[in-house]
Amino acid sequence: MLIIVGTTIGAGYASGREIWQFFGEGNNGAILIFSVLFCLALTITLSIASKKGTTHYAPILQAIVGVKIGRVYDVLMLLYLFTVTVVMLAGGSITLESFGVSPLLGVAIMAIMLLIVIKNGISGMAIMNALVVPMLLFILAMLLIHMTVGYPLQIDTLSLRELGQAFTFTSLNILPVIAVIGAVGNKLTTHDIYVTSIGSAGILGGMTLLYNHVLIKYAHEMVIYDIPLFALLKDVTPLLTIVMTVLLWGAIFTTAASGLFGLSARIKQFFRFSITKIAAILLLLMLPLSSIGFVTLVNVLYPIYGLLNVYLLLAILLYPLRIHYVGEEKDYV
Repeated sequence: MLIIVGTTIGAGYASGREIWQFFGEGNNGAILIFSVLFCLALTITLSIASKKGTTHYAPILQAIVGVKIGRVYDVLMLLYLFTVTVVMLAGGSITLESFGVSPLLGVAIMAIMLLIVIKNGISGMAIMNALVVPMLLFILAMLLIHMTVGYPLQIDTLSLRELGQAFTFTSLNILPVIAVIGAVGNKLTTHDIYVTSIGSAGILGGMTLLYNHVLIKYAHEMVIYDIPLFALLKDVTPLLTIVMTVLLWGAIFTTAASGLFGLSARIKQFFRFSITKIAAILLLLMLPLSSIGFVTLVNVLYPIYGLLNVYLLLAILLYPLRIHYVGEEKDYV
């Protein structure tokens, strides 16, 4: 569960940029829809991974959309994981700049630490998520709850526009999760499936609702800050600002590690190199691209991937019905 939450809460999400871009004012109802869609999609995807005992994401994609379309999404997944890891490197660099670290040194620090975690495999990622994610969620939740005092939460009437926003936001976030799930499918139990899907969707849905609500309060400042979270932190103590900045970097790091691990695990199917060597080569290719800029990368890439993955999300949600009526597989879980 923590790996999935850690994968989702990356540079775009934890900074508030992704949430503000997809939701914003008057769209709290869309976040509730996202929570339900994300829970269903996770349950189905985890079930497929567990049943097939997967070690990478390709078998999941092929089960959901078929072999031919699965190959298309396989390529899209590779591109997505590559570019999103680039976004994380750029986001991590911006975060460390607040401590006076140069952009080049910031990217280099993250790259070295990523290789250390990748070398330890899924156990290294689990330890990292167990340390960073709970602290970030707790402190961020306390901060957001404090900022909602005297600013009541409102849920507007649902509309087709909100439904579309919920679908694109869910489809954007389900793709990297599939990559991580695929790498650990052979270790999942039935208990893991339901605890992970309900817990992850509940945590992310609640946090997204709170975060978006507070960002609306600071709507007039969203054009000033590349990282919207910093608009919130200007009203808190310097110590809390430092703590949140460190945890933000940690969240960015967890997503980069998850993306790089999933990407390396898939590429390993074609080469005899170790995952660590593959990750090192990928990082060398990513470093120059990270200089494009965090905001530019998020604003351009995230909406594109969200729209491209709507078909995949629909295929995931319809998978149980297809299996039931077509009879390609006898069991679901």
